[in-house]
Amino acid sequence: MEKKEQQQVVIPDYIIRKKEKESFERGFVSALNACESAYETLKTMPDLENIPNTLQEIKSDFVATFVEERINEIADTKILTHEAKKKAKQDWKNVLNEAKTQISIIQNFLQSYPDADVCIKEGKVVCSNMESVVYEHCKIKTPDIVSKHVKLIQAVKDSIYRLQEFEKANGFPTGDIYNVEMDLRLLDEPINLIENWLWQDTRRAVISKHHYMQASLAEMERRQKAENKVKMNERTQKYEREHPEDYIPHLVNRHDELANGTVTMQ
Repeated sequence: MEKKEQQQVVIPDYIIRKKEKESFERGFVSALNACESAYETLKTMPDLENIPNTLQEIKSDFVATFVEERINEIADTKILTHEAKKKAKQDWKNVLNEAKTQISIIQNFLQSYPDADVCIKEGKVVCSNMESVVYEHCKIKTPDIVSKHVKLIQAVKDSIYRLQEFEKANGFPTGDIYNVEMDLRLLDEPINLIENWLWQDTRRAVISKHHYMQASLAEMERRQKAENKVKMNERTQKYEREHPEDYIPHLVNRHDELANGTVTMQ
């Protein structure tokens, strides 16, 4: 008899839980969109110049130096009044504060996801390795004890397979897990195991009875459903005949009463 090979279970080193993965993805995409919005705000601020095209190069020091130079130019000019200079300096400080806020969003993203490969492409902030980032942040190491447990379960499965193959090869009734359970119970009384080999017809009868009972229960359930459907149709038709004046307008409202048997039949 040709032996079939039993498929061995492969345990992954890491797993990812769907709920945690989806939660992380939402947070990552939200942070990425915020980063793109911050970059767009910086690019559209009319008072700033030469914003770098690489996110990693966008830092507060660069903007602070630029604003400080503008404030010094205002202080040195002779064409503005004191009040005008004061207002112009405050305007530049407001620009600096807004720029720092947007830069902080960008830097926070880069610090939170240092392994994200992000770049600016056609004005959009794009991450080229999002799938890898999600995996690395969400992966959970499989405990070593799981492998030991699976090996024990696999050993039981292999043993059951060998048991069934042995029984088949020797003409002994075998089949589903129910038969294996019978074999295990027989170990408590070895004499019963011997008797099962001597009188296999008895074992076949027990197995057949088990399968017959399962099939009978399924058939009973199917018939009960069919009978209930017929009774419901009969009661519905009777209700239609006895209440023609209110059947149609009140069909929806009366249906539940009819189904529950709360409608008084005439």
